[in-house]
Amino acid sequence: MTSNNNISIQQEFEVSPPLLWKYLTQLEHMQKWFFAALTSFEPTRGFKTFFAFQYINKTFTHQWEVREVIMQEKLCLGWQYKEYPGDSEAIFEISSSPKGCILKLTATILSPFPEMEEFSRESMQSGWTDLIQTRLKAYVNSL
Repeated sequence: MTSNNNISIQQEFEVSPPLLWKYLTQLEHMQKWFFAALTSFEPTRGFKTFFAFQYINKTFTHQWEVREVIMQEKLCLGWQYKEYPGDSEAIFEISSSPKGCILKLTATILSPFPEMEEFSRESMQSGWTDLIQTRLKAYVNSL
């Protein structure tokens, strides 16, 4: 589901909200499903980290800042790139469900990125869908 500036993805997991929170916020788990190049992370408001990611002969240095944290419920990451203008947020929200919990990811463009294929709506939708519904789901199911 998308709106003009949002990409929204939901996925149900058969684990408790505290366990999913651990997979979303602890470095050793994040490196396995999110980005292996991530070298530090703390779910603490104001925490900043960066890491480079190569994609089709281009470098994308991710610059993250934790903007909001409600333990085991909500994590908001500011998301920018060193090499390109633009600003976005990725909000991860966990709610209980009869089978375990539901993760809702909302990615919002706050100021536009350059008009490049990598920043197209289709590319971003595909990337987030792969991360949440394929990689995170497979990781959680493997534990």
